[in-house]
Amino acid sequence: MSTIFKRFQIFSAFILIMSLAMFFNACETTGSDPCETVNCINGDCLVSATGDPFCNCDPGFSGPTCEDVDDPCAGDVCPLNSTCMIDSVTGEAFCECDLGYEGANCDVEIRAKFLGTYTGRVDYAEGDPFTDFTQNVTVTADPSNIEQFFINNFEDLSIPAAERFTFTAKVRPIDQDANTFEIIGSHTSDYILDGTQYRVRYTGVGLGTVNEASGRIVIEYLVEDINPDTGQVLSTLNNILTLIPQ
Repeated sequence: MSTIFKRFQIFSAFILIMSLAMFFNACETTGSDPCETVNCINGDCLVSATGDPFCNCDPGFSGPTCEDVDDPCAGDVCPLNSTCMIDSVTGEAFCECDLGYEGANCDVEIRAKFLGTYTGRVDYAEGDPFTDFTQNVTVTADPSNIEQFFINNFEDLSIPAAERFTFTAKVRPIDQDANTFEIIGSHTSDYILDGTQYRVRYTGVGLGTVNEASGRIVIEYLVEDINPDTGQVLSTLNNILTLIPQ
């Protein structure tokens, strides 16, 4: 009797061990991740209703593992203040800085190099040897337009101090040269000097430039003497304003 009982105990123990082994094996199989062996290069691995893994590709990519590039600009890896562009010849993507920005990461305002306080020197046209110095010309940013800045307190000796004005300038990169700008708009001053009424109009001509090494800015501008009664332009002069950093 004892021998039969011992055999029964051994058999019961064997059954228990086999049951536990089957239980743990089932748990291990059920808990495995079907996506462990799937590498989705440009996307995420998902599991279908039937338990099969598949790649859900990011926008611009396709293929079994999302290896095919449909759009070179997909994902936009471009930095802030820039736009992804596609080369029309090579088809490759590149990042182009938005208007008003420059630098390897497009994080520098082009106009930043122009801002500051300057001493202005005006060289008059047509060989006039007289040179006028004007203090405290400030160049400030236009808060409403990333491409524009203001040249404040512009003056020369042809107008009284009360008629000092502001020029609005706009950065104008040409052939990748971001050290240029243009004066936009014009300014007209009316004043009386020695009993005579005068009218002078100032307009930017050509381009202004900055020397990044010295910080000096050179502006070419047009001066028109106008008959205040008829509006007729009596004479014109092309003058040069040099701004020297203080």
